[in-house]
Amino acid sequence: MAGSSFSRAFSGLAGALFGERLPSEVRTALALEPGERVLSHAPTAGEGTAGGSGEGTAGRSDEGTAGGSGEGTVGRTAGGAAGRSGGSAGAGYAVATTLALHLPGGHRLPWHMVDKATWDETGLTVAMTDGEIHRVPLPEPGLLPETIRERVTSSIVASKHVPLDARGGVRLVARRVPGAEEPRWEFVFDPGLDPGDPGLRALAEQALEEVRRSLGV
Repeated sequence: MAGSSFSRAFSGLAGALFGERLPSEVRTALALEPGERVLSHAPTAGEGTAGGSGEGTAGRSDEGTAGGSGEGTVGRTAGGAAGRSGGSAGAGYAVATTLALHLPGGHRLPWHMVDKATWDETGLTVAMTDGEIHRVPLPEPGLLPETIRERVTSSIVASKHVPLDARGGVRLVARRVPGAEEPRWEFVFDPGLDPGDPGLRALAEQALEEVRRSLGV
């Protein structure tokens, strides 16, 4: 009897400290890749809504070198504004693994493709490097925001902002890609600049070569 009471008490304490275990059916549905491990998770509630992060969100990496991204990648925001969404997410779980963030509805977001993530009292907003935005309600986020911050930050090898012309500049970001020996470089142009402008692309490519030589990346 005493042993049973101790077991229940220990189980309750572990749940309070580390959160409830991810249901086996949810873990199975994730279809994890070989070696991919679950790090943290949080239950979602209701339907996901289309939205983008509001003003004052922490986001794309600031000046930095290997291993860091300056200001945090995951931030807090006062609210969301209507925007493009990667799809609605029904009730379920948001699960962070060693390789990706898994959202309800089968959305798998690799860490090296997450541009920025913000959360507020109602949920999590994730912006991808291809422009897609995913919004998920998270009434009890638990350790998920901290895990997302750590994984996205660790995927950044280098980040440097370079002026291009009088109109603005571009942020050059090198990201680690699982299974690849070389990091993948991304161009994040300043607001108002056209990423499809051939002239700007040429200037960005030239700047990238100089940055790669200086950083040895």
